[in-house]
Amino acid sequence: MSRTRKDGQQDKRFKSYGSEVFADLIVWIGTRIPWWVYLIGGLYLLYNWQFNEEVLSFEHEIVNGIEQTVSVDLNVREKPNNSAKILSVLSKSSKVIVSDELIKGWVLVANKDTIPIGYVFDKYLIDNE
Repeated sequence: MSRTRKDGQQDKRFKSYGSEVFADLIVWIGTRIPWWVYLIGGLYLLYNWQFNEEVLSFEHEIVNGIEQTVSVDLNVREKPNNSAKILSVLSKSSKVIVSDELIKGWVLVANKDTIPIGYVFDKYLIDNE
C-alpha cells in the first residue's frame, strides 16, 4: 500500500504520520496471516477473559471448616469489618464452608470447593443439622 504516486511525488490524500514503513509492514503482515489464526487468537483471548477468575488472598485461613447456611442475604467483605469493600452477596439459604476461627465476630467463608471468598458476620450463619 504505497502512498507515493507513479511520478514519485507524495500522494496528498494520505496524512503522513512519520513512519509509513511501519504501517506498510502491518498491512503486509495482516494480508499474509490466514483468517483462522485470527479466529483462534480471538477465541483464546475471549476464553481467558471470560473464565479467568481472580483468586483473592486473605489475612486468615479456613481453620476446621464446617458447612453452614446463610440466614439472610449477606454481604461478603474483603476484610473482617463493616467498612471493608463488599466482594459479593450470599443469598439466603445458600451454604458455605465457615472457618472455626472467629475474628471479632467475623469469620472467613469459602465456597463448596473450599476456596475462600471473604468475611461475613457470624451471627447470620446457621449450623446445619
